[in-house]
Amino acid sequence: MKTRTLTALAPLVVVAAAAVLPLLVTDRFLLKVFTFAGINVLVVIGLALLFGHAGQVSLGHAGFFAIGGYASAVLTTANLIEYAHAENNRIFLDPILKGTYPQLVLDRLGGEAPEIRDEDLKIANQVDFLGVQYYADKILHSKNIHWGIGSPRVPFFEYTEMGWPVTPLGLYEHLIMLKTEYEAKDIFITENGSAWQDVLDPDGRIRDEKRQKYLVDHLLQVHRAIEDGVPIKGYFAWSFMDNFEWAYGYRPRFGLVYTEYASQKRYIKDSGLLYHDIITANGLEIG
Repeated sequence: MKTRTLTALAPLVVVAAAAVLPLLVTDRFLLKVFTFAGINVLVVIGLALLFGHAGQVSLGHAGFFAIGGYASAVLTTANLIEYAHAENNRIFLDPILKGTYPQLVLDRLGGEAPEIRDEDLKIANQVDFLGVQYYADKILHSKNIHWGIGSPRVPFFEYTEMGWPVTPLGLYEHLIMLKTEYEAKDIFITENGSAWQDVLDPDGRIRDEKRQKYLVDHLLQVHRAIEDGVPIKGYFAWSFMDNFEWAYGYRPRFGLVYTEYASQKRYIKDSGLLYHDIITANGLEIG
C-alpha cells in the first residue's frame, strides 16, 4: 500500500532568515535574497508534484500556501498597493498559477534579478490545491512594503497579542482576489487564528472572548466568499493547542486548547468549546 502524504510549505518561513541580516544590508539586497529563495522553493515543490504524479511517491494533495493580506492600506505612493501585492502575493501565486513572475518586482531588481528559466517555470506551475494562511491584512505606508505584518498601528483597529490588526474583511477580499485574478480551484484555508493574553481562571476556564469573536468574524467572511462562488473546500483554525511559535517561543498563545507548560496539562478554552459546536453543526447561527 502506498503512503499518502501532504506536501505543504509556507515559503516566507523559508526565506525569513534574510530579515535577520545586519541593518546595513539594503532592502534591495533582501528583496534579491527573498526572490531567489522563493524561485528555488517553487521549483522544489514542482518537482515533488511531478514525482508524485509519476508514481514514484504518492502525494495525497500537494499544495502551496499563499500569504494573506491584500487590500487594507494607507496610501502615500500611487502604486504602493499594487507593488506590495506583487512582492507579497504575486511573487508566489503568478509562477504556480500563471507560469510567470510579476514584472513589477523584476523591474525593481533590474540586473540583480535571479535567472528565471522557462523549464523552471514549467516545473513550478504544478498545483493540486491552493492553501491560504491568513491572519491579518497588512497596513501599508511608503517605508513598509515588505512581507511582514507590521506597524504602523491605526487607532480604529483592534490588535492581537502579536501586534497584528484584526481584519476579517481582508480574508474575504483575499479569497475573492484568488478567484477573480487567478481562477483558483480547490482552495483550503490552511491557517487562520489569533493570539491573545489568555488567563487560566481558578475554575479551570479560559474565557477568551476576543478569540471567539475573531473566529466567528472570519468564518462569516469565509461563508460570504463561498456564497460568492469562491471554491473553498476546507478551513483549518490555527491552532489546536498552544505551542512553540518559531522565533516567538512559547509566549504567543494561538491555541483553542490551553497548554500549561509547567505541568503539561491541557484545558479547552471557551473558543475551543465554541469551535466544537460550529464543526459539529457544520455552521453557525447569525444574529
